[in-house]
Amino acid sequence: MLEDVHTISEVLKCLGLKVACQETNVLDIDSSEITSYEAPYELVRTMRASFLVMGPLLARIGKAKFLCLVVVLSVPVRLIST
Repeated sequence: MLEDVHTISEVLKCLGLKVACQETNVLDIDSSEITSYEAPYELVRTMRASFLVMGPLLARIGKAKFLCLVVVLSVPVRLIST
């Protein structure tokens, strides 16, 4: 299993999802219960794409918390306050 796949699996588990790898190259993910909205820094710091979990988490439960020391964006970002 690729290291990023293993790491994102661990991030999902920390959020309360059930992740199982019962056959080669196939992950079974059960997202019926999300128990947390905060991903541990120890995991997200190891992969650049971990922020991709934030969008679905925000859409599903309305909040997400990922700690990052440095964020470098190559596209303009507009923040919208609600």
